[in-house]
Amino acid sequence: QVAEAKGKAEEARLRAQAALDKANQTRARVESSNKELRELISQVKAFLKEGADPESIEVVASRVLELSLPAAPDQIHRLAEEIKTRVRSLASVDAILEQTAGDVRQAGQLLQDAQRARSRAEGVRGTAEAVRQALEEARRAQGMAEQALQQAASDIQHSERVLGTVRAPAEQQLAGAMEQIGLLDRQTDALKVKRANNSLAATRAQEGVLVGQESRAQQLRDEAAGLLQDAQGKLQRLRALEEEYERNERVLDAKAAQLGGLEARMREVLATINQQVQIYNTCQ
Repeated sequence: QVAEAKGKAEEARLRAQAALDKANQTRARVESSNKELRELISQVKAFLKEGADPESIEVVASRVLELSLPAAPDQIHRLAEEIKTRVRSLASVDAILEQTAGDVRQAGQLLQDAQRARSRAEGVRGTAEAVRQALEEARRAQGMAEQALQQAASDIQHSERVLGTVRAPAEQQLAGAMEQIGLLDRQTDALKVKRANNSLAATRAQEGVLVGQESRAQQLRDEAAGLLQDAQGKLQRLRALEEEYERNERVLDAKAAQLGGLEARMREVLATINQQVQIYNTCQ
């Protein structure tokens, strides 16, 4: 790519140099034509100072105005020779020169407009090319991203398959190990129970002599515990009775207060009735 870029740069440089050479040649031809034209103008002015026939001036001026500006050097030379032979009595050289200069300026302006339009077109074309390249790069990047995603999905599926093939034997080994651990735990528990039974049997054999005395003491302890429990039960029942009595007393107080309120309300109603009766009797 670097070599290709260098080649394109060299090609562009050669084209630019060729265009410069061509422009220099054109400028040289234009300068030569301008020199001949200035010489012709000098001759015409010198001729006008000597005087001329008006009809001849009009004929030559009309013929000159009808002429078109040539493009090739040989045409310019032939036109210059024709002008030299036909404008001996020309009187309006300055007007013709001014019109010619205006045409030249207009042509130059049109050339500049064309160059600017060409530059804008090249700029638009460059922008479009840059956009096209950017879109192409984006499409390539998207394609690479899609390929990467597909590869990642394939790798994930492969990893899951490998994990499945490895996990199944591991789970089987783990189940076997757990079963062996459970068997060892059960065997250990059985040994512990057997050892405890043996220890209990030995202890009972050693304490067999004290069983009678301990039985009597236990009986006394049981009787004392029974008496204590009976006393506690009676005390608890007495407390419950006291609490129930207090609750009933509070209820009776509330009922008495409610009854007192009803009595007061009845007295008020009775007084109101008596008052209405008196008013009724008075009205009669």
